[in-house]
Amino acid sequence: MPSSPKVLYQQALDLKRQLGKRSSEATLLSSLGMINDSLRQYPKAVECYQQSLEIQQQIGDRRGEATALQNLGVIYHKCGRVREGFAVTQQAIQILQELDLPLEAMPYPNWLKRTIQFAQRGKGQLVICFVLGIVAFPFALVGLVGLMAWRIVQGWVMRTQGR
Repeated sequence: MPSSPKVLYQQALDLKRQLGKRSSEATLLSSLGMINDSLRQYPKAVECYQQSLEIQQQIGDRRGEATALQNLGVIYHKCGRVREGFAVTQQAIQILQELDLPLEAMPYPNWLKRTIQFAQRGKGQLVICFVLGIVAFPFALVGLVGLMAWRIVQGWVMRTQGR
């Protein structure tokens, strides 16, 4: 009977710890965090990501530290710990900005990267992005309010049907 990925990663983690390979240990902890996330075992995922973060800080890997913080932010949001998630995500963004990484290496969605690249071409493109942002904002706001109203009504209907 084949072992589960979680068991295999745990065995690899134990081996890296014995060998003193701290960077690999942090990577494996992050992978275990992802596995626990996919299994919806969020407290275990938080534990793995926090251990990975501690190692990244100890070995001075700033980019790895930012990645661990981003992972923690996602899990905190899934657990309902929104303030903590926001705080660690902001720390990750600050580290990435300090590293002055190229835009391609930043953890932004591709549509945002393309928009930033377009706006950086010149003043004309920047003005176009600004105007489109002003025009699009009211529509986005109406969509957001509509979505919130839908969820409120949906929750109300579910509660009344459950009685």
